[in-house]
Amino acid sequence: AVVSTQSTGFLVTRRAVRYRNTTAGSGRETKFRQVNLTIGLFTAVFLLCNTPGFIYLLFLLYLDRTVGLEAMDVSKKEFLYVRFLVQIFPVILNAAANPVLYILRMPKFRLWVKVNLSRVRQLSISESNPSNSSPQ
Repeated sequence: AVVSTQSTGFLVTRRAVRYRNTTAGSGRETKFRQVNLTIGLFTAVFLLCNTPGFIYLLFLLYLDRTVGLEAMDVSKKEFLYVRFLVQIFPVILNAAANPVLYILRMPKFRLWVKVNLSRVRQLSISESNPSNSSPQ
């Protein structure tokens, strides 16, 4: 249900962006297009990362109903390794990709990251080089 809802949202966003490309490009239209493109990118990354796990679960359900999971000759290590690669790692990858998308698509977030990273850098430099104004 989640995958179908997300894919429907992605297709609607894609269609809206295409429609807006053919209309006159005022500032409001450009902003609308950028917002739709950002939502579409986040949805596409979500679908790309979470669809394999969903398909894997459907596959396991199918195997359990037809053959039975006990009948499969798979070691526990292999099962856990495949589960990590298909279910857990893509979710972690999605969580790591979201800040990158924010930085690429949102100028205010990019500015916030630059300001805070420069503050952290200044603090680390000031801590590593103690002030020479202290009495000796």
